[in-house]
Amino acid sequence: MKRASTKYKAAEAEAELSATHDEAADAAGSAKFDAEFAVIDMTPTTRAGAIAQLRVLATLLDREMPADAVVVGTSETIRRALAVIEKNPR
Repeated sequence: MKRASTKYKAAEAEAELSATHDEAADAAGSAKFDAEFAVIDMTPTTRAGAIAQLRVLATLLDREMPADAVVVGTSETIRRALAVIEKNPR
């Protein structure tokens, strides 16, 4: 997902410089979108993977619907739970 986000940002910056690069930016955005959904859809197999998945989910919630109080509350709840998990390894 990080690679897809980096590719998207680069294509988006390039698209701002020239209208001919809109297709590249659209393709990069689609790849980023697909990567985000792949992360959401996966089943973690380790504690570290579960933590990483929850971090991504909280970030996506903040980014996609920041004005929605329920979503903001949900992402903050996820972050508080992560803080407890990270402090207590067992």
